[in-house]
Amino acid sequence: MIFLGWIRFGTEFFIKEPCLPLAVGLLLPHFFFQLHPLSLTIVAYFCIGLIARQPHLFLSGLVLGYLGTPALPSFDLSPHLSSIKILLKQRILSSYEKSVPSFYLTFFLGYPPTIVLQKTFQGCGLSHLLAISGYHFQSLIGSFYYLVQLCSKKSIQTIALILISSTYFLLIDTTPSVFRSYVGVLMGLIASMSLKIHYPKNTLFLSLIVLFFLDSSQISTMGCLLSYLATFAILYAPQTSSNLLTNYPPLLRKIFSILHLNFYISLFTLPYILLKIEEFPPISLAINLFFPLLISPCMLLLILGLFFPIIAPLNQVYTQLLLDFLEHIPRPLLKNFSIAAEYRIFLEIFLVFFIVKTLIRSCLKSTNAV
Repeated sequence: MIFLGWIRFGTEFFIKEPCLPLAVGLLLPHFFFQLHPLSLTIVAYFCIGLIARQPHLFLSGLVLGYLGTPALPSFDLSPHLSSIKILLKQRILSSYEKSVPSFYLTFFLGYPPTIVLQKTFQGCGLSHLLAISGYHFQSLIGSFYYLVQLCSKKSIQTIALILISSTYFLLIDTTPSVFRSYVGVLMGLIASMSLKIHYPKNTLFLSLIVLFFLDSSQISTMGCLLSYLATFAILYAPQTSSNLLTNYPPLLRKIFSILHLNFYISLFTLPYILLKIEEFPPISLAINLFFPLLISPCMLLLILGLFFPIIAPLNQVYTQLLLDFLEHIPRPLLKNFSIAAEYRIFLEIFLVFFIVKTLIRSCLKSTNAV
């Protein structure tokens, strides 16, 4: 019924998320000739609905996506902030020991990981935690949020967070994931300061549009697509299933919500990983359920340790325990799973169908702010 109603009925969806048809139009020329005919049929059906509702936006995006746009000149300000980055690096190296400094240089400042650190996280399916992304931005903003609350005025708090996130964005190497995260954080803070309603789904598509005009070649990279797929899954994950445990303790409901969200993210990202990398350690699905939660306090402890050195030894012990846990996982448990080449086409069809189905369901049923 969802698919049957897509062409026939209209909703208020595009009033709140007008960037969707433009973003789809920009993306379509990049992947049109790479998809299986059945996948193209599903995408074409979705595009017919977009043409029926927002023809000017979708067709404008389609033309721009086909013609392409020259990359705009970039303004790299990192050399001007190199002294800050060097100062932070020296502070981390002097405050921690063993494998903890190399971890924080990668986790916080975006330096290339050591071979041992890269193999450890890659073998456990946790490479995404080393690449600075929305997870790091949210952790950073959340950590500084507790500090700026010392200011009584909310406007001062918001301005401070904007300056901190902007400085961090300029300090590290800009990737599609970092750019998406920064745009999302910046739009949310500006909306909060101006007392406007913020729609994270629309911001997701807006960041994709801006990224296209800045450097359209980044759109089809694996890191960019994985970042957007994971964020897409988080924003569009059904919320109704969490009501199944309303009579249970809050902690149990929170655990179930995390498990449900992680499963939903896997539905979007795992097929793409198997299509591109062609192998994946199944145990990483279990590790990803709890390890991101365990590593979340590290950003807060690191930032507090930079201001209050007495906290650094505590962070050293905690972080080293996490790293030792990953290093001591039996290697046989990290054996990769792969799928035969003749079955990979089904992964593509499933992924395309699931994305389109999720978007159509949201367009037809979601009329509330996210």
